[in-house]
Amino acid sequence: MRNFPPSLAFRLGNMNLPFTIRPARTSDVAGIRRLVKPLADRRVLLEKEAVAYFESIQEFKVAESPDGELVGCGALHVMWEDIAEVRTLAASEDWRGRGVGKALLAVLLEQAQALGVSRVFCLTSRWTSSSAWASR
Repeated sequence: MRNFPPSLAFRLGNMNLPFTIRPARTSDVAGIRRLVKPLADRRVLLEKEAVAYFESIQEFKVAESPDGELVGCGALHVMWEDIAEVRTLAASEDWRGRGVGKALLAVLLEQAQALGVSRVFCLTSRWTSSSAWASR
C-alpha cells in the first residue's frame, strides 16, 4: 500500500486503503477509457478519443487494486500560474463508496499544492453540495 504524506493521510482519515494510487502510464489508457465509458454514457463525464488521454497521460493518477485492476482515475490540468482543474475523476462501479474518489482527489490536491497552485476547480454537469470542496 502507498504511504501517504502526513497531510494527505490526515485528509484521508488515516484510512487503510485497499488500493494503491500511482501515476498513470500509457498502458493505462484503455483502462481509463473503460472507467470513463459508463459515466460518459450517463452524461456524467465527457467521453474523449484515445489520443486525448495519451496527450495528457502525465496529468493522470490511477487507483489500482491489489490484483492490478484499474479501479479509479483522475487528472490535474494546470491552466495558469495559480489555477488548475480536476478532470476525469472516476471510480469503477464495483469500487464506489470505498474511498477511491476521495483518495484520488486528495492526491490531486496534494499535487496542486506541490506545484504552487492555490485554486482548484472541477466542472460538473450535476448539482452537488460544494461543502466537500469548501473543506479542502
